[in-house]
Amino acid sequence: MRTPNELKEILSSSIEQLSQSSKIKEVEGARNRVVEGLRKYLAGIDDASNKGELLWLGIVGQMKAGKSSFLNAWLFNGEQVLPTAATPMTAGLTTLRYTNGKNRMQICYYSQEDWDFIKEEAAQYKELRDSLLDEMPGLKGKETQIADLMSQRATESQRSSAEIVDMVTTEAAAKIGSQDIEIEFDNIVDLHSMMKDLVGAHGTYTSVVSMLNIYLKDERIKGLCIVDTPGVNDPVVSREAKTNEFLAKCHGVFMLSRAERAMDNKDVTFMDQRLNSVGVNTIFFIESQFDDLLRNNAQYKEFTLAEAIADVQNKHAIHFNRQKQNLQSVTANALCGHIYSSAIAYTILLKLKEVDFDEAKAALDETEFYVLRSLRESFPTDFADRWSTADSLSQLANFKAIEDVVKNDFLNNAKTIKRNKFKLYFEGQNKEVQRILDNAIGSIQAELDFFNSTNLDLLNKQIQALKDSSDSVISPLQRVIDAQAKRLQSDWKAIREKALTKRDIRVENTEMATSYISKSYTRISTKLKWTKSGSISVSVVNRESTKERQRLAMEKFHKYIAEEWDKMFTNFITKMLDEMVTRLQNLDPVLARSSMTLSNIAKDTFEVKLQDYAMLTLSELLISGIKKMKNFIDETIHTSFNTSLGKMLESDADKKIEEQASEKLKAVRAGLENYDNNFMNSIIREGDASVKKIVEILREMRDRIDIHLSESINNILREKTEQLEDKNRIMTELSETLKCMNIIKNKINGN
Repeated sequence: MRTPNELKEILSSSIEQLSQSSKIKEVEGARNRVVEGLRKYLAGIDDASNKGELLWLGIVGQMKAGKSSFLNAWLFNGEQVLPTAATPMTAGLTTLRYTNGKNRMQICYYSQEDWDFIKEEAAQYKELRDSLLDEMPGLKGKETQIADLMSQRATESQRSSAEIVDMVTTEAAAKIGSQDIEIEFDNIVDLHSMMKDLVGAHGTYTSVVSMLNIYLKDERIKGLCIVDTPGVNDPVVSREAKTNEFLAKCHGVFMLSRAERAMDNKDVTFMDQRLNSVGVNTIFFIESQFDDLLRNNAQYKEFTLAEAIADVQNKHAIHFNRQKQNLQSVTANALCGHIYSSAIAYTILLKLKEVDFDEAKAALDETEFYVLRSLRESFPTDFADRWSTADSLSQLANFKAIEDVVKNDFLNNAKTIKRNKFKLYFEGQNKEVQRILDNAIGSIQAELDFFNSTNLDLLNKQIQALKDSSDSVISPLQRVIDAQAKRLQSDWKAIREKALTKRDIRVENTEMATSYISKSYTRISTKLKWTKSGSISVSVVNRESTKERQRLAMEKFHKYIAEEWDKMFTNFITKMLDEMVTRLQNLDPVLARSSMTLSNIAKDTFEVKLQDYAMLTLSELLISGIKKMKNFIDETIHTSFNTSLGKMLESDADKKIEEQASEKLKAVRAGLENYDNNFMNSIIREGDASVKKIVEILREMRDRIDIHLSESINNILREKTEQLEDKNRIMTELSETLKCMNIIKNKINGN
């Protein structure tokens, strides 16, 4: 293996060789992509080969996964020091390290050199965007379509730079090039106030702060540098690009994911594409916000907290093992385990301890108070007194297990982790750069082949083939989309019809249970007109048995729909992707850029838009349906009788009470039928709405393919015709670029 300095020299000289600009779009685009990949590789070498004392531990995960809440609970006693919100908050990155001195924070602003580079790349992005709009004036105002096409013309770094420049304010701009400053702080309140202005979503200096380094006198983080990153699906491109760059520093990570969707396909993609490529070789998965899965969940009504936790963990273990098989082998080996956690449970525990578990004095906010009350309602025996409450909150928080992982799996194995990091980083980056180079070489070779083989007759044939692409490429793709949309609607129709008609699936009022009670009454005798007492045994609804039977039936219906939806959606995505991949593979090489357009549209559709419908969110409907059903059954009218009867015989009085009982049972059955139907229909409506939305997404995809692919094909037609006029010069530049990239590839390979 080469030394870090040898690699740095190779990468630097390669970047310099590719730095000249070109008027040929294929060459310019290929060079930009390769240079960006080489720069990322170069930027991470010193970090990956770092053999210092600190072990770098990243906190990563999708937006709203609870990363900042986790760190606030762990290191700041639950105080909201690191900003948390439903929108992106963390700009740049924040590191936390141990100090044996005073608590302090170091604020790092962009250097003037960094900012000049950012402005230069922002200008390049603007120039490319203006060029695009000059070519296609009809795109003005259509930002989604512009973004799609710009993703083919501009690099991620150029897009990031443009966004940062747009965000900066006059006050913030004055800080660019400033020296790093350090501020001491005495307490968490002071730190919180400063953080909002520096890394808050609307902070004054958010756009120009490159990093915050916080030093805490906290033995728990001795030997560590903890990195709080933005979300892996952060819509703010500049922050996501910075995260990618900074992950090269991390030796291991805690990967947080909300327990209700833990280790979904987005998590798998992030681990494979980002963590793997930068050599992260120790990954612990944390199922965050674990309390959300347990609170008010009807299926755990008769469970203890420990039993409910064990049940969820058993189910999740199966899911984790299945998803682990979808990871690359290197990533799967790095995934050491998964732990559940509830940061809010830990925060509540700490606040209650401060006041000796006097809940009236505890400084619980509205959310914390609600969560504690909800847990107590769901698991009353586990929150019956101060001792059981303390044990249960500690069990649910599970922070002892997390601290054990930090000590035993990270700190005690620091040397091994660092050594593996060094090795895997270079393997991953070599592989990534080779991929970028191969793609760039392939696109340039395709252009060169085109010009080498082109004569007037062949050109006319290729132009005609491009003109016919609507029939040979666009129409078949649209037919695939239309067919899959119809199949999805048909499959869902079959599921809902079976659910609503099959007796062992649907919820029915036959689940009602009855019991006999003795009902006393008074009547007036027909002869002497005396008031007389009587009683008769009649059948009434058995409340508890009926509620339990109905609950089980509703849960069964809910489970059936959820499971069938999962199978249907997985099958739909698999078939759709297979069909799309087949069509993309059959594209003519001349349509390479069009293939990129299709890939971007498909990626956005399948990995972003459709993933929101991978599961039906039915839990709230189930909880609400069960609650309404129980409230109805508990109504007193079902067992209250008119027992003061008028003048009649005893037999008539008995009959009167029996008639009332019969009418009440009929009313209960009718009411249950109404509630059952409303519940089932609410579940079905959720499915109907999701299918409708999926079909809308597919139609949007269909339209985007038509618009963008047609534009792409027309651009290629125009460009090929123009380029042939300057064939010799273009061929020379293509050949030289191809030769240069092959030399770079061989150097990086060690040949």
